[in-house]
Amino acid sequence: MIQNWGKKYIVCVFVVVCGWMVAFPAGAAQSSSLHSVSGETVSIAVLNNFPPFSFSVRGKIVGFTIDYLDLLSRETGMTITLVPGKWEENLSKFKNGDVDAITAISHTLEGNRTPGSQPRII
Repeated sequence: MIQNWGKKYIVCVFVVVCGWMVAFPAGAAQSSSLHSVSGETVSIAVLNNFPPFSFSVRGKIVGFTIDYLDLLSRETGMTITLVPGKWEENLSKFKNGDVDAITAISHTLEGNRTPGSQPRII
């Protein structure tokens, strides 16, 4: 039951974020206090085995998350470098600072017991 709720939560958050992006498109209300990310490069660890969000098809990473990151890149002018891998690999790369961000991460009770496990949120 809890595992099923987690999947529904992820889908719900994804839908809300996509709806928010449609309702308030990037650039519609620019503020001089916003930091411009145009031209910056960000490396993001993505899962290569988490359909329909991110998965590999014939060596190419695809899925909803990838589509969203492509849109984010186009709208902001930021270059996003995808670093596909399995969960354990991605988490290790993120903790070691080898990537700037990680997708498909959530708050868990296990994370509460792990010292220094505060995620960086982008």
